[in-house]
Amino acid sequence: LLPISTQAELLTLNRTSLYYIPVEPSEEELRLRHRIYEIDTDRPVSGSRYMTPILRREGWIINRKRVSRCMREMGIAGVCQGPNLSKRDQQHIFAERFWRTIKNEEVYTKEYTSPRDARINIGQLIHRDHHERPHQSLRYHTPAEIYLKGMKPSDPIPVKPKVVIEQVPA
Repeated sequence: LLPISTQAELLTLNRTSLYYIPVEPSEEELRLRHRIYEIDTDRPVSGSRYMTPILRREGWIINRKRVSRCMREMGIAGVCQGPNLSKRDQQHIFAERFWRTIKNEEVYTKEYTSPRDARINIGQLIHRDHHERPHQSLRYHTPAEIYLKGMKPSDPIPVKPKVVIEQVPA
């Protein structure tokens, strides 16, 4: 048998990496990854900037770096829009961005069976966009919180209490 140092040298590996034993992910990490997968399945164009505020609203104590790491390890990549460099007035920018969201997150990712099916699905997207999706321009409030509930962007973000699952001893 060859010594470990010689084996590592032949394999062009660092010797200490041969002793590394991977640690299994915790229950919390598995729940987080499952939730990231659910969000990605619901809105496949979502990236870490979109997912982080949603997870925070659900009670996760998390930053964008951790969400990015989980997405990378899971093989999930959000679709990133390039910058819009033309100079248009502000109202047109918001309208164009809204229609771009509808096209990219709904129309281009689905196959509708009828015009009625398209109306229903687009209506659901618009409802989610206004009532569930945190908007960066509103300091991660939803439009419904600002316009229907009378909140200000400076108000604290409403956070659902995190559900703790107790483990039953075997």
